[in-house]
Amino acid sequence: MQVAGLYARYSIDKQKETSIEDQLRRCRDIAVKHGYAVDETLVFSDAAITGKAEGIAKRLGYSALLDAWDAHKFDVLIVDEVSRLARDGGELNALQERINRSGVRFISADGQDSRHDGWELVYDIKGAIGKAYLKELRHRTIRGMHGQLVRGYMLGYAPFGYDSVRERNAAGEEIGTAWRINEERAALVKTMYAMRRAGKSYAAIAEWLTGKGVAIPRKPRNKEFGGFWRATTVRQLLGNTIYKGLFIWNGSAFARAKAKKENRELKTEDFKREHLRVVDDETMKVVK
Repeated sequence: MQVAGLYARYSIDKQKETSIEDQLRRCRDIAVKHGYAVDETLVFSDAAITGKAEGIAKRLGYSALLDAWDAHKFDVLIVDEVSRLARDGGELNALQERINRSGVRFISADGQDSRHDGWELVYDIKGAIGKAYLKELRHRTIRGMHGQLVRGYMLGYAPFGYDSVRERNAAGEEIGTAWRINEERAALVKTMYAMRRAGKSYAAIAEWLTGKGVAIPRKPRNKEFGGFWRATTVRQLLGNTIYKGLFIWNGSAFARAKAKKENRELKTEDFKREHLRVVDDETMKVVK
């Protein structure tokens, strides 16, 4: 009996872990329908990872799938829908070429079958739909985030010196995230600015914070670096305009780097948040 390889993925948008279970159930049903055996060692999945190009390197299940494919371990690849494999046009094209070159049959629960005439056209159309969906989703997400700022709420993690508070309406529904000054940590921020104005280096301030046992703003991704403060962390923190009561839409280094990579113009917009001010404008000038 010929063997099937299965793949499932759910993204970082409003999907749940049960999505993978549901996808694989449909894939197994298709395998049984077409007379293929399912080897559990050839069932691959990725959880909470985007199907866009930037997510491919993080998709360990997808990488293992391709390795098994190259090793000729399965005769048919079954997925719930094309977009579970990828949403990036380049990767979808590469997969289409791989299907044709390898002779592995491709079947999806939404009607794709590489043994049917003209399957490539349907595949291309579904790929284009997936790409359009991502573009629309991005537009909606950005629109929603900007709307929250207009309504007076905030975005993302609260910086050092603030706490995040989820606000709800009378019906108990979450309507936005607000930041509140954390007096204890805000006092440390003021001291950091004062030290900088007194001529202390960022490295010296970082050493002082580590010596006091102050927790860093976020846990380090690489545990080898430990939980101590660094000069760059201090500099980035003190350069945040929120400490003078100003939030800049698209003002982060990440946003600028991403726009540069995508070769697109980045428009910034100022949102005053005077209630979040910790230092005066003149003090902010110590950051160079």
